[in-house]
Amino acid sequence: MKYFSINVFIIVVSLLISCRDNGHAKKTKKSNSFQHNSTTLKQNSKDYLIAWSENDTLLIRASTTQNFIRNVNGKNVSYNQQDLLEAMHLWHRAMPDIILIDKEINVFDNRSYVNWECTGTNTGMFGKTPPTGKVGHTKGISILTFNDDGKIIHESSYFDMLSFMEDLGYTLSIPVMN
Repeated sequence: MKYFSINVFIIVVSLLISCRDNGHAKKTKKSNSFQHNSTTLKQNSKDYLIAWSENDTLLIRASTTQNFIRNVNGKNVSYNQQDLLEAMHLWHRAMPDIILIDKEINVFDNRSYVNWECTGTNTGMFGKTPPTGKVGHTKGISILTFNDDGKIIHESSYFDMLSFMEDLGYTLSIPVMN
C-alpha cells in the first residue's frame, strides 16, 4: 500500500507538472512577435511617406501591393498601385518640393495611424490649373492597413483640403442662389 501511495503521488505530481499553464511562454512569444511586427509596420509607414516626399516609385512599389486602394477624405481616389503612382506624380508636377513628415505613428494589429504634415510650393501645373507660386501647408492623418507580408493594401487619408488650397491662392466662391 505504501508503494501504491508513492506511485499515485508521483503520477499526480507528474500530471500537474506536464499540464501546467504554458500561457506565459506563449504570451511572451506573441509579445515579441507583435513588437517585431509593430517595429516593421512603423518603418514601412515611414518609408511610405518618404516615397511620397522623394517621388520614389520603386519604394512605393516595394511598400504597397498591386491592388492597393487609397481613400482621401472619404473618397476612393486610387484603385491599384498604378493609380497611386499617377496621383503621386500629379502632386510632384504641381509641387516638386512637396514633403510629408511623420509626426507620430501608432501601430495596432495590422494598421498604423500616422499623423503627418505636408508642405509644398505650387510651381508646376496642377492638372490643367497653372501654378500660383505659393506655399501650401496642411496636417493630416493616414490609416494604413497592412497584409501579412507587411505591405500596405489600403490607405485612408484625411486632411483639410480647403485650407491647403487657400494657402496656394485659391478661393471659395459664394454659391449662386436662384
